[in-house]
Amino acid sequence: MDLSYCLHDSFLLMTVPEIVAVATGILSVWFARNESILVYPIGIISVLLYVYICFNVKLYADSAINFYYFIVSIYGWYYWRKGGRLQNQNKQQIKKEIDSVCIGEGKLNAVDEAEITSNSFIQNLYYLFITVALGILLGYLLNNFTDSDVPWWDGFTTAIFFVAMLLMAQRKSRTGYSGL
Repeated sequence: MDLSYCLHDSFLLMTVPEIVAVATGILSVWFARNESILVYPIGIISVLLYVYICFNVKLYADSAINFYYFIVSIYGWYYWRKGGRLQNQNKQQIKKEIDSVCIGEGKLNAVDEAEITSNSFIQNLYYLFITVALGILLGYLLNNFTDSDVPWWDGFTTAIFFVAMLLMAQRKSRTGYSGL
């Protein structure tokens, strides 16, 4: 069977919610790649549709992870818009300490939008530990309480995406780290 016929036939069998979920999902990835805050409203549409779709076909774990993505998307949307205040509070505290030692009174400009930052090496180890622990837990649960054909693979990939979504919401850079 030719792949193009298979894809064509699959597309014809899709429901409207599935088509919209796929389209908004692809668009959301494009916005994420371009570091656009539109990743969140468009992504929310996609994940809520996937919650609905998965729940209706009794894919409860898939429905649950999409609901998690929904919750983290709300957090990410807020953090990307207002997280700069939190970041700047730390900068302002450091600036006040420097100003108390140095001559002059410079003030930092408060910016609402959060900046892209990197984790320290220790923070990366922490997130790696969380990912591995969550992968083991999910793999164990899937292996012992479901009829999954690939419980460990599914558990670890789910753990990776869980942590990755949280890091994206926190505007963490995909490269480099800012020291120990």
